[in-house]
Amino acid sequence: MSDELLALQHKRVLEILQESVQKKYMEERAKKSFNITALKEWEEAAYLEYKKNEARKNCANPGTVGEFIRTESADKSI
Repeated sequence: MSDELLALQHKRVLEILQESVQKKYMEERAKKSFNITALKEWEEAAYLEYKKNEARKNCANPGTVGEFIRTESADKSI
């Protein structure tokens, strides 16, 4: 093989390797980007669920306790 042909082959091999490395880098970056998006969505959903449960507890518990106290005090005779 001539030196020129050998040099072209080496150049092409380097290009293929660089393309492979770039492709892998882009795939990893896309994966990380997707995972961050999924994590943020999960965190938001968990936070909203937490707030909903807290609101439900805050609305349900005082009324229940208040009803219990009123019922108990109304049943006692003086």
